[in-house]
Amino acid sequence: DYVIAEHNGYRRLDQPVTHRRAVRFDKRKRFWLIEDDFSGAGKHHLATRFHFKAGLEVSAYNKKAAVGRDPQNGAQLLIQPLDLDEAPRFEKQFTSRDYGEKESSLAANWFVETDVPRRLRWLLLPLSAQEDARGRLAEIESLLK
Repeated sequence: DYVIAEHNGYRRLDQPVTHRRAVRFDKRKRFWLIEDDFSGAGKHHLATRFHFKAGLEVSAYNKKAAVGRDPQNGAQLLIQPLDLDEAPRFEKQFTSRDYGEKESSLAANWFVETDVPRRLRWLLLPLSAQEDARGRLAEIESLLK
């Protein structure tokens, strides 16, 4: 499955930027690939945030990825940047599952100062409690090269 969306809210900047996101879901290999394309000109500060559900155990993985783990069943979601070597920074946030509801949670953030145009790619890899994260990550990354 594949979807593309574009956001032009940053066109108001002195050096306008358009953000286009493509998301591909590979059902057979069980992963999502997100491609963020930033078009425009000049140097920009780009921030990417992934918000985790309240109650998940969230931590860094392999010096550049983030993983959220469900403490009840051990299921995990690993978020791996494919074009950055930066470690994620974690920030307290809130999530809401319903109007007027607010729960404390965490977001994994990556920041980069870069010239645009620029592409940033993200691998979202769900893992069962029994799966080896290192082996699955290596397998999927080899497909994306």
